[in-house]
Amino acid sequence: MKPGCGYDFEGVLLRSDKSRDGYHTFADVTVHPPEGQPEKLQGESYILRGDVYMVQTIPAKTNANG
Repeated sequence: MKPGCGYDFEGVLLRSDKSRDGYHTFADVTVHPPEGQPEKLQGESYILRGDVYMVQTIPAKTNANG
């Protein structure tokens, strides 16, 4: 998250609405509050795209044998 926009978190990016005021939709989210233990969230989380500092896409693993 951008500074001042919420807690750091990790999760799986499901969708990204590319409109001006769009949202990223995440699942399997774990929130990392600065003064506490990580907390697993249930369901999907919708976060304004403008509030997110970085999203990383990891390539799918492939089977080298075929």
